[in-house]
Amino acid sequence: MNGVFSKPALLRSFIYWIRCGVSHAHLHSNTARGPLVKTLAALGLRKNKLRFYGSLALASVLLIANGTYAAEDNSPTSEDTPSTAKNKPSIAKDKPSVPANQSKSNLTPDLLQNLPFSESAGKVANDDVAGIRVVGDKFVLLGYGKNCSMEPFALDESFSDLNFFKRFPKLLSAEFTGIELTKDRLENIQKFLQKDIQNLVIDGCDIKPEYVELLADIVKKRTTLKNVTFRLIDILPESINVLLGALSDLSELKTICLAFDEIDKESCEGITHLIKSSAETLRNLSLAWSKILSKEEEGEYHNFSEAIGELKNLKLFELCMLQINEKETVDLFAGIRHLTSLIRFKLFLGNISIQNEVKLFENAESLGDALKDMAQLMSLDLSGMKLPKDVMQVLAQNVGYLKKLKYLDISNNSIDKETAEILADSFKENEELRTLIINSCGLTAQTFSSLVKNLNNAKISILYARDNLIKEGIKGLPVKNMIDLQLIDFSKNELDFATVMEFIKLTAEHPRLQAVNLGENSAIDDMDPVDKKIKRNDLENWKRENKSYTAFLGL
Repeated sequence: MNGVFSKPALLRSFIYWIRCGVSHAHLHSNTARGPLVKTLAALGLRKNKLRFYGSLALASVLLIANGTYAAEDNSPTSEDTPSTAKNKPSIAKDKPSVPANQSKSNLTPDLLQNLPFSESAGKVANDDVAGIRVVGDKFVLLGYGKNCSMEPFALDESFSDLNFFKRFPKLLSAEFTGIELTKDRLENIQKFLQKDIQNLVIDGCDIKPEYVELLADIVKKRTTLKNVTFRLIDILPESINVLLGALSDLSELKTICLAFDEIDKESCEGITHLIKSSAETLRNLSLAWSKILSKEEEGEYHNFSEAIGELKNLKLFELCMLQINEKETVDLFAGIRHLTSLIRFKLFLGNISIQNEVKLFENAESLGDALKDMAQLMSLDLSGMKLPKDVMQVLAQNVGYLKKLKYLDISNNSIDKETAEILADSFKENEELRTLIINSCGLTAQTFSSLVKNLNNAKISILYARDNLIKEGIKGLPVKNMIDLQLIDFSKNELDFATVMEFIKLTAEHPRLQAVNLGENSAIDDMDPVDKKIKRNDLENWKRENKSYTAFLGL
């Protein structure tokens, strides 16, 4: 169960699971398929792919719900096992309405990429299928009614049957994940897949270089494509250029998601041209690669950064680069500062922390200035970069300017007491924050208490503080006043049972708290089994006396 909490995005599916008792599938997101590495291993990907996909994990989620999933129905939570949830009385009093644009009749391609789909009792009717997904040996049908069904997919299936696609007359989206795109399959996809398809996802598929032209031809002949994803790690730069050329011919692109290993000068120029040619229609851009093979001082990367800055209508921007130098960082941040319409921003620069300290600080100030102008920003993810404390302080000061921010992930960066105080002041300025993720930030009891002291009136519903040294600092969380809290992760924080019980008592009569992950704390895990059983009985007695329906996982 603790694995569910290892990735914040996985929590969306977990919430639905413990509250609704249904299975879910996301058309475009790996988050609903389980932990990333397990997923890819199940798809038969080799170790070199696994390593790189792990490094590019931030590019695997194209769209984020940003806290809107925190209170989607009034179903109860579970006890320590979610299966008992349905026997508990409801604790949430407000039942939010379903947005009008998510109704069956208005299920758009954009919504289709990010909605959860409940498993159907039977097969989704052919004329109700909005999307299909071929994942390994499974074939998933996604319905307009936000339902889904699954059936086997034969390994030797070549899509040669006309009805494989044509039996779904209202098909909007096709996704192929973790399969080999043979010549026969590509030719039959080209022959039979509807020409008016709007979403196309090719994710982690094997394709030989001589067949890339076939894939490019599929793209060229579907001029209505609006959302395109190519995550192809084992692909040569010359093959990347062929695909980029095909994408550049499309005139209605709203979403571009590309993840490759290394790109060359021509590939970078191709991506730049693609961005420029789609500037008017593009709303979502997600890019990931390890490095550009050959760089010029004022060459292709500078042009790429300038092209980014011209995307005045961009709403989502994700960029993952495992290697970036100081000059490239300056260019990149100069482009980013023009993206004032962004709603979601996710940045991972793998080796930025080893840059010259003075230059790194200057770049952080440049990024901070850019954030100030992002008045519409609702989601900010700067996790994983291992930024030092002085850089984090610069960025923390600018969080307070983001008045609409609902989702903040600053995991795997350094947060000392001074940084925590600055962040606490920024949180006081923000009245919309719903999800706060501070995993692996080196938080101690003192720094955590400083960080959360101003959350008394916050609307936070999900809090991650995994893998720190918080210990008794968990008692500093003003949980009684955080009435919107639904899920907390305090795993791997060197907690003992006595401290945990003191915190649990603070949750008495909480109106919405559903689950607290307290797993992987060695002081609890290593307790004497007899003593642990006694403590568990004490916990159960307390829960009954206080009519608590919160699941305290890991105990």
